[in-house]
Amino acid sequence: MYYFYVLKKFILLLLISIVIFNPSYSKVKKRKSKIYNIFNVSFNPQIYFEPIEQNNTLYLNLFPLSTELAFAEKNGIKFTPIVGLKLYSYGVRFGQIGLSFSVPTYQKGRSKDGAYSGYFTSGYTKVVYNPSESYSAFTLANENGISFYFRENLSLSFSVQAGYTYFFFSDPSLNKGIIFSGFSLSTGVWVF
Repeated sequence: MYYFYVLKKFILLLLISIVIFNPSYSKVKKRKSKIYNIFNVSFNPQIYFEPIEQNNTLYLNLFPLSTELAFAEKNGIKFTPIVGLKLYSYGVRFGQIGLSFSVPTYQKGRSKDGAYSGYFTSGYTKVVYNPSESYSAFTLANENGISFYFRENLSLSFSVQAGYTYFFFSDPSLNKGIIFSGFSLSTGVWVF
């Protein structure tokens, strides 16, 4: 009889526990977590020149894709590979190889779909090596721009950069720094 009494109390305690701790019965509702689009792949064509070089040299980036990873409500990390084709008065040849890196901070948080939109500012770093001219270049700049988010996860971004580039040549007496400025226009899609 004692065992029956203990079993009855145990079942009653179990039912009460189920009611209290089951999310559908408890007063605290669980929020549904939404998986945001956290990765952006953009077409980012770049045509640029290096004022330190002579002969009206232009560069065309042969790998015009940039990627941005959203890691916080208002911050992302953006990478753009640089594989430059040198266009100059004597012909065409391979020019620069490197990477640009930035950490944009957006004024508005992410949209309900997870993409960024609106004004942003960022530190901008670019590191390149130019085998045809035997120099390396390191750029530190500030980037300011605006990003637009459209339906179907499409985005458009325009930004301007201003900063300083230092050139390191194989002959140290040629090393020098210059003021850097540039702009970027890219269109992309938010995925994952």
